[in-house]
This record gives sequence, structure tokens and C-alpha cells, in this order.
Amino acid sequence: MTRWAKRVFIGSTLLVAGLISADGPIPPPGAFSGAPGEGSCYNCHAGPTSVPTFTLSAEGKPWSSYVPGGPPVSLSLEVHHPSLPVYGFQLTLVADSSPSDPRPSAGLSGSPNYVAEQTDPFNRKLVSHWRPTPIGRWSFSWQPPTENLGPLSVYMGIVAANGDATTDGDAISMVRFTLLPTAPTALQAGNIAQLGGSFFLPEGSSVAHLYTLEGRYLRSYTGKGPHALPHKGIFLLQLDGGAFLRIANLSE
Repeated sequence: MTRWAKRVFIGSTLLVAGLISADGPIPPPGAFSGAPGEGSCYNCHAGPTSVPTFTLSAEGKPWSSYVPGGPPVSLSLEVHHPSLPVYGFQLTLVADSSPSDPRPSAGLSGSPNYVAEQTDPFNRKLVSHWRPTPIGRWSFSWQPPTENLGPLSVYMGIVAANGDATTDGDAISMVRFTLLPTAPTALQAGNIAQLGGSFFLPEGSSVAHLYTLEGRYLRSYTGKGPHALPHKGIFLLQLDGGAFLRIANLSE
């Protein structure tokens, strides 16, 4: 057993969790990212009030949006703590409108003996450290869903451990932030399909997502309508996660 091994006994059951690890490259169990219906790193770790700091970037930039049906995104995570030397993490994605939908997380991809792939009770996919590391740096990837699923929440648990073979003296950070869908530039051409301050969804469409012309997500609509545009201007309207229309509010 490594000097970073941690064991938690509940009754007569031995749980392997958080940064708990055996001699081999065994990752922690899934379902501790803090996502709805999951536990968190606090299930098995406790310690100082100071929290580990982190940087999570997508293609070298802050991760704040996604392109439905877009290319895979390369993600990099770095974790630091001023005094605790051993690090681990777990991450998943959840659709705000349907937390049990596994599609947002299905595109997560790890690598053998480095970043583990796991599933939680909702069949959501997670990535996590394969085993605790003093380096605190991981790379993995995510394929965005093909459909526009609206805002997605990234849930992530981070632990900095002291490596003393107990569950105390560790630092925990539970993180949640939102990814907003954006429209690819190639889809932003076309004629204006609507003039006026309100609109109805066309026959056969039940959901629509509104964007600025620059591709920034604004809001979603359900049902036939009428639906109001937020202000004067020209927008992009995506129908049922597919085709885009240009739609304008030219009313005074």
C-alpha cells in the first residue's frame, strides 16, 4: 500500500473513496462530483478550511460555452495547495433542464492509467484521477452533444490531501459552473424569417433556443407561443436543437 492510501470504515464495510487508493492504479469510485443525486468529496475527506485552487481550461481558454455538434474539446486541469502535496479530482456534466439525462457527460474521455472514466447511478459519465498524484495536472477531452441541450452545469470535486493515511487534514473544493450553448459561425447566415416583437413556433417544433448573432445563448422557448423577443434587434433562433433561423424584432 502506498503512503497515500486512505481507508474509511463504516460498520464492517471498507469503502474506497476520494483519494483512497490501493497499491495498484485504482481510481476512486464514481458519483462524488457533487452533481444532483451524487455524493461529494466530503463523504470521505475532512480537514482545514482552506481550499485547493484550480485552473480548468478548454483549448487553453476559460471553459464557459459549447457548440452543439461541434468538435471535441481538449481540457486541462491544474490543482494547487500551499501546504498539501497530493491531489485528485472528479468531474461530470449535467443538463440544467434534465439532470438525469446522460447525454451531456457521454462525450467525456479519459486515458488509461492517467484519467479514469466512470459512471454514476444515473448512467452519467465522469472522469477522475486514476490514482492520487503530487503533480496535480491532468488532460482529458469532451465531445459536445450533437443537440442543443440548453445550459449545462459542470460539477467537479477537488481534493488536496496530506498523505498521512487518515481521512482528516485534507482540503476540499466542490465546484459548479455553467456552459452556455453557442451557434457555429457557419450557421449564422440566411434570410430574416420573422419581423415583429413576438412569434409562434412553426408546426412540428416544440422547443426553440434564442441566440445573439454572435452566437451567445439568451434563452429557450417551449410550446407554440406566442413568444416575446427580449428587445429590438436581430437574433438567431434554433428549432428543436437543429436548424437556425434569423429572426428580428424591429418594433419600436
